[in-house]
Amino acid sequence: YRWSKVLERLDSCDPERLFASEVQRIVKDATSRMPELTRIVFEKSRNEGKTYAEIAKECGISNRQVASEIQKALAILRNALKDYIPAFMLAFYLNNLL
Repeated sequence: YRWSKVLERLDSCDPERLFASEVQRIVKDATSRMPELTRIVFEKSRNEGKTYAEIAKECGISNRQVASEIQKALAILRNALKDYIPAFMLAFYLNNLL
């Protein structure tokens, strides 16, 4: 009986909703602590949808440096989110299993 209640709760569990606000907070915090150029390049790419060429021209850097700054930003975000990725994957798996 108890397990059926647990399974019912897991069935109604939406992993996106569970982790969305926490992940958004972590991403915002990690982004705000990035080196200035890294943050600017990342936000222009991800938030404004600009191409590497557009970002390079606006920031006065090469396309190669844009790519490097994006890689740096993604590494910072991966590190900030490393503790949440396994939990999200487990919740997603359990939600799809049921």
